[in-house]
Order: sequence, then C-alpha cells, then structure tokens
Amino acid sequence: MVRTLSASEKTPAATILAYILPCLPIAAMGLPIVVYLPNFYANTVGLALPVVGFAFMMARTLDIVIDPLLGGLMDRTQVKMGRFRLWMLIGLPITFTGAALLFFPPKSAGAAYLIAALIVSYVGYSINVLAQGAWGATLSKSYHDRSRLYGWWQAANIAGLLLVLLLPVALGLKGSADAVRVMGMWLLVSLPVTIGLMTLFTPEPTKSATSAHRSVFETVRAVSYLLRHGAVARILAADLLLGLAPGVTGALFLFFFRAARHYSSLESNALLLFYFVGGILGAPLWVRLSRRIGKHRALIASCGFYVVVQSTTMLMPKMPMLAAALALVVAGLSYAASLFLLRALMADAVDEVRLETGRDDTALMFALLGSTNKLGYAIAVGLTFVGLDRVGFHPGDAAANSAAALNGLTMLYIILPALAATLGALVLFRYPLTEARHDDIRKALDSAGIDHAE
Repeated sequence: MVRTLSASEKTPAATILAYILPCLPIAAMGLPIVVYLPNFYANTVGLALPVVGFAFMMARTLDIVIDPLLGGLMDRTQVKMGRFRLWMLIGLPITFTGAALLFFPPKSAGAAYLIAALIVSYVGYSINVLAQGAWGATLSKSYHDRSRLYGWWQAANIAGLLLVLLLPVALGLKGSADAVRVMGMWLLVSLPVTIGLMTLFTPEPTKSATSAHRSVFETVRAVSYLLRHGAVARILAADLLLGLAPGVTGALFLFFFRAARHYSSLESNALLLFYFVGGILGAPLWVRLSRRIGKHRALIASCGFYVVVQSTTMLMPKMPMLAAALALVVAGLSYAASLFLLRALMADAVDEVRLETGRDDTALMFALLGSTNKLGYAIAVGLTFVGLDRVGFHPGDAAANSAAALNGLTMLYIILPALAATLGALVLFRYPLTEARHDDIRKALDSAGIDHAE
C-alpha cells in the first residue's frame, strides 16, 4: 500500500518534479498547435482558411467525445503498477505518432490528412494529459497544497511552451515552416524521456475498487450526475468559457501582431515568448492570492485582470519592442490562473463526489474538465477563422488587407476573449465548495476510511 498524504502535509518537491516533467514536451502539443499550425497549414501547406478552421474544429469535437470514454476506462483500470502510470505509457506511442504526422506533413497533405493527423495527436495528447492531471489529484489531499501542486504543474507547462517557442527565436528562424519542424523534433526527442522518468519516480496510491467494474451505462449515469452537481457544473462551465478566451487570442496572436501591429515574424514570435514569461511570473502570485481569499475568488480576480489588460494593452498602437515586451509580460500574468486553479478546484470536487457517492470518479471528472476546455478551444478556432474570412482578412499577403479587415481582426482579438472571461467569472460567483466546506469533507472521508489508497 502506498501512503497518501494527510491534509496537513505537503507533496515532496522530488515527487512534484518527477510528476511535472512530461509537461515540457506535452506543452508543445497544446497552444503551439493552435498558434502555429493553423497558420502553417494555411500559408505553407496552402489550405484555405475555412478548411483549416473546419479541420481543427472537427478533430477537437471528436476528441471531446473521446475524453469521457477514456476517463471511464481509466477509472475501471486496476493494475498493480497503477492505472495512471499504465495509461501514461499507453498514450506515449500514440502521441509520438500523431506529432510525427502533424508537424511533418507531406507536400500533398490535404484536409483529410490534417483531420487524421489531428485526431491521432489529440487522442494521444488526451490520454497523457488526462492521466497526468488525474494522477495529481491522488498525490495530495490538502485544499491549499493542491493549488501548490497544480501551480507547479502549470509553471512546467508554461516552461515547456517557452522552450518550444524559444527554439525558433534562438535559432533565428524567420519562416513558420522551419519553426514548426523544430518544434516537432523537440517533441519527438523529449516526450519518451520525460514520460519514462515520470512513470519511474512518481508514486501512485493504490486505486480503490469502487469503480473497477462500472459498465458503460453506469458511466453515462455518472456523467449525468456530475453535470448536475453544483460545484462540478460551475467548474465545467467556467472551464469552457476560460478555454474560449485564450483559444481566440492564441489562434489570432501571430496574425494580429504581424498584420495589425506590423511586427516581423521573428518579433511576433519573441512577443509570444514574453507573454508566457508573464504566465510563469504570475503563477505563484495567483497561488499566494488563492491562499488568502480562496481558489475560486482568486480565479475571479484573474478574470477581471485579464479583461482590463486585454482590452487596454491590445488597443495601443505599435510600440518599440522593449515596451511591447513589457506589455506582453503584464498581459500574460493571468494566463496560468484558470488552467491550474480549475484543476485544483476539481480535485476538491472529487473528494465531495467520493463522499456523496462512494465512487472513485477521479479520471472521469478530469476527463470532463478536459472536454470543456477543448470545446472552448475548438469553438475559438472555428469562430476566429470563419470571422477572419468574413472580415476579408488575407493571412498570406499583408499588403492585401484593407483597413476594415485589420480593424475586424483587432476587434476579434479583443472583444471575444474579454466577453468569455467576464462570463467565466460570473459563473464562479457563490461557488459552494469553499476551503471550510472542503475541510469538513476531508474529515468525513477520513472518519469513514474512504481514501485514494486501499
């Protein structure tokens, strides 16, 4: 039996380090796919904007359906090595194959190839991200230590983004095609190494048998229950909206700074890098704020910060690179907040559901969280690329864009994310699962002998 931490203990630093290592390559399968690959397939491969938008939305939609099925399978998995350890290893070759297809397409690649490559990539990515995220919920029981653990998880994700985004800048690559290939090579080299180290050195508590023999029908009933659960429903709604906001900015970032603000490709890549530097700097600030006012209130505050900074900074005209870099660092301070605080909140909700039902729905609940986030990104890519087409924006020829097209691009970049973040904050008002409520839940679980370990 693997001992789980008490509510007052902290997850050891060595455990956190091993746990977060795969974030470094997996990050290259996240936002860079939204930021670089649509642009790459539109400009370099030569697919039409609506076709690219449709392909990404189609693949993401199928991926969203798969997540709950994967979660149900993980919760039914019972092996001596640990269910999440096993699933991390299952996901590795799938993610590897998908990345090879997606980042290194043949010259003849069309819409069908792009959709197929995205589906394989997203399935592997979903397995690894879901297994890792749910695994983290078993490593700590404490309300605040979960913020710390997922805060480090998110910092590692941003560090992975910085690494993969730094490569083209450091190598002085001016074309998006070369940048995409370098990112793909980094991913293929680092993915097996980091997942191997994680599965070797991260402890996994023995899974309880409460969900081991659940049927598909019972999984559907569990999903229905979770969608009606007060805390879970609010977390999922917030996650959908707060996935939509960065999804829009991510899909439009390079278009906006190259065409509307007239920075070079190299400068735009560097500004994206500074944005994620702000994300790393901001992560400990939101962890600290969550300790003072609670996780959901800190998340609401981060939404307010995002709306104000997003609306004001991006309305400014082109600035010198140093001023623009500082502005992007400030804009990025709120980037990490929703990504790790929502997972910390979901880990708390796992405890509440266990107390109410006696079931271990850890993977299923994190799968639903992954689905809503992906749905937000899918809607974002679809909306933005159709919107760009409607306003007459031409991605491959900056000189061909009229003032109206550039104004349309700017409004899409500013208004949609601000609106989504505002709605996301409103969803979290009167959130019921506070620190005091979670302390009561932990006491009840401990008294009843219900834990992550057998």
